[in-house]
Amino acid sequence: MATSNFYLYDSRCSRRTLIILHFRYNSHKLVFSTRQKALPKHWNQNRQRLKETSSCPEAKSINQILNKIELDIHTIYHDLILSDITPSNSELSTRLKSKMKIDLSHVKTPQDAEVGFMEILSGFVYNSVQVQERKIR
Repeated sequence: MATSNFYLYDSRCSRRTLIILHFRYNSHKLVFSTRQKALPKHWNQNRQRLKETSSCPEAKSINQILNKIELDIHTIYHDLILSDITPSNSELSTRLKSKMKIDLSHVKTPQDAEVGFMEILSGFVYNSVQVQERKIR
């Protein structure tokens, strides 16, 4: 029987920390980063989800993402079993990564608003090049 649990990478820190998936199956354990972050004070250890409070507006969307990841990893695992393929950490993580890129690319959370200088600069350069190409045509 496969089980999945979510934990905070560092539950003692005062800053946002990664939410990590632990997926146990056939005496193996896959540890996988969900790419989502949370403040430990907003984390419910029993439910393994964020507390949905007014001080944590992104909780609902992040919890939905965690639910989706949990469903996806179990579906991938069962699909491998039904296909007579022995599940491995590399196979599970590869399939989960590809599924996350497709399914979670459209989900925007408040943490997406934290854009660094390099992202802004690369966006500016990209847009400038696009404008120049249009002028040349």
